[in-house]
Amino acid sequence: MSPESVSHGDTGKGLDLWSLGCLVSEMYTGKRPWSHKKYDDLEDLKKCIEKCYAPLIPNDLPCDAKNFIMTCFAFEPDERKEALTLLRHSFLRGDVKNIIEPPLNVKTENPRKIADNINLRKSWRIEDHQETA
Repeated sequence: MSPESVSHGDTGKGLDLWSLGCLVSEMYTGKRPWSHKKYDDLEDLKKCIEKCYAPLIPNDLPCDAKNFIMTCFAFEPDERKEALTLLRHSFLRGDVKNIIEPPLNVKTENPRKIADNINLRKSWRIEDHQETA
């Protein structure tokens, strides 16, 4: 939730970019934004956002990751970059030399065969779990 959506109920592309910052931050750090603050419910989280705005960004993140996330967390929605600009950001370009390609000849099990082997298909039937009117 962006500051403008918390305080005024505003929505728009700025909100989407704020949300992108939240998502990237959590994916990169493994922690929810504002995890350093205690909040028990949505109202507590809203107060936290209104008071401290952007979540803490760990110091050990690479500079391009920090810059990308902080760009998403600009306080004013108009100060947040356009999505197209963010797509060109060095953080998203990355170093393609380090991308590991998946093996080409990967065999996967048939899900039905796996289910039969552990009796899931036989023990769980839709009819057994439907509500009667």
